[in-house]
Amino acid sequence: MGFPRAEIRVYKKDGLTWETTYSTVNVSNIAAKETLAVRQDTFNLTLANPNKTLSTTLAIDDRIELFLYRGASATESDLVTDGIVTEIGWTFSDAGRMIRIKGANRTAELLGTRVLITSATNKKPYVVIQEVIDQVNNLNQASDPTHVRHLSPGTEEANTTIVTTKSDGTGFATKSIVSNYKTAYEVISQLSGNEYTGDGEYIFYINKDNALVWTYKNNQIQEGYTWTQADVEDMDVQKGTWGVFNCAIVNVGKDCYNHGNHTLYYNQVSMTEIGAKWKYLDKKDTSSDLILEEFKADITKWETDGQTPPGPTGNFPLGASYPYTMNFNEIDSNWQDTGSPWVVDDDGEFNNAIRRKATFMGKQFGKDFIEQKSSPRYKVKIVINGTTSFERGLMGQVTADFAGLTEKSLRVQGVDHVYNNGGWRTTLTMEEDIE
Repeated sequence: MGFPRAEIRVYKKDGLTWETTYSTVNVSNIAAKETLAVRQDTFNLTLANPNKTLSTTLAIDDRIELFLYRGASATESDLVTDGIVTEIGWTFSDAGRMIRIKGANRTAELLGTRVLITSATNKKPYVVIQEVIDQVNNLNQASDPTHVRHLSPGTEEANTTIVTTKSDGTGFATKSIVSNYKTAYEVISQLSGNEYTGDGEYIFYINKDNALVWTYKNNQIQEGYTWTQADVEDMDVQKGTWGVFNCAIVNVGKDCYNHGNHTLYYNQVSMTEIGAKWKYLDKKDTSSDLILEEFKADITKWETDGQTPPGPTGNFPLGASYPYTMNFNEIDSNWQDTGSPWVVDDDGEFNNAIRRKATFMGKQFGKDFIEQKSSPRYKVKIVINGTTSFERGLMGQVTADFAGLTEKSLRVQGVDHVYNNGGWRTTLTMEEDIE
């Protein structure tokens, strides 16, 4: 397969961006205490620093490209990380002068930067995501156009890493979202839920080219992504409750009188086994959507605002419309759909029907969520000969006789690398999908 090699390219900072030319750090004669370690979006380099040569070569805010390869020279496909130096340390011991370099992927800050989304009204989720990225780039004063690859503001053009249609090729529905200085990670995570995608839970991550990947889950096993314990150097299998929730508080929005409405759903068996794991589900559009559906069913029974298209001026039908037949069946005191039309006689009964139907839907939201996420899942780590062939987000398959796994489908969550005098090793972290 060839002897593993490493190459570090250093781009100096010039104002708000980086120079286009680079210098190369020699890491060919790596010593026992020297290590290049890349942990997903961060890196940690310990290098020999004879005659303090690297003290002038490397500085805070320098851009670093790290390549690991086995050919005659590094190619773009050998890029492991493209990041920024955030910390430098120096040591002197019997091993000689050493320099420690720590840093992060140029877009790792995306996950922690707080953003303000105030005007995302009736927009598709990927359009809001591009606005989040624009804010991150502006806040970080990143003029380099590849800082985070994204769509141009307000456009719907094709993009190679951010999908613009659902898995079946249809378009996304428009939704509204307001975020008061949440982290970019929290906002994108919210937009990745089924409430906004209408296509199940989406995945997102920063790839090795610093592009934000936002996409639906591909459940096909990728070619070459199949491992048994005989194929790897080390394998660690765990089964646990990471990412597990068994109790949900569901916000279904405000009723016709502008009063809040919440409901609960929980899995008693799971709570007994692993304790209570709570999750807040924001479904605040539920009640307002129900009211709007009533209006759309027959606008002649409502006072309209005279706009085009017309909208209701209030949350109740005209008084002359009573008795009024709701656009959904009656829900009884046991939270069962009776199958019979729900007829109400006044505003109070109309509001009660909206509240009860919204609560009924909230319980179903909670049930669907908890049924997916209340069971322990598998996590597997495998160590293989160093390679850049694998990517996060794709589906693989693991067989481990010692742990009772047979062709278990798992998604690659992390691709880590360690390069030292013992060679180059890659660790793949895989988890069972919540669904």
